[in-house]
Amino acid sequence: ALFDSLNLLDNVAFPLVKGRVPVASLPRKQKKKVSSAVFDILEKVGLGQAAFKVPAQLSGGMKRRAALARALVEKPDLVFLDDPTAGLDPVTSSAIIDLIYNLHAEYGPTMIVVSQDLRRLLPLCHQVFWLHNGKIQFKGSVDEIPSSGYSELIRFVACRFDIDAKCTTVEGKD
Repeated sequence: ALFDSLNLLDNVAFPLVKGRVPVASLPRKQKKKVSSAVFDILEKVGLGQAAFKVPAQLSGGMKRRAALARALVEKPDLVFLDDPTAGLDPVTSSAIIDLIYNLHAEYGPTMIVVSQDLRRLLPLCHQVFWLHNGKIQFKGSVDEIPSSGYSELIRFVACRFDIDAKCTTVEGKD
């Protein structure tokens, strides 16, 4: 989530400066370094021109892109994304998934994405984990899901993604 009272520059810079915002109040050398990093990532997510806008001035998709920028500005090895397309229209959702894919390709972090937007997300996944009753029940590739034997997983995925399974009861390990 973004801080409502901070513009995008300060929101994205927040982890870099350990919350010492606004960026404008930083010593000159640090301000230049932080601003450069923030403007670079904002450009990559298509928000370079929005650096001085506050969240209330942004669309839902712009807010998601800003949150991605803040998550990646420190170039972490691991990024958690919790339903990054929730509440967005289909076109914006596709753009966000494309952006996640491109940022992963450029920065290379391991990304753990929790989502029900399987139609857009599964084609990009290397590994799928299925949690059921609080435990990992399945770990494998997308291609392994139809033969997993977990009927509930197969139905869940088949109803949202084009795999060779039906949205009906399948006998299995459930």
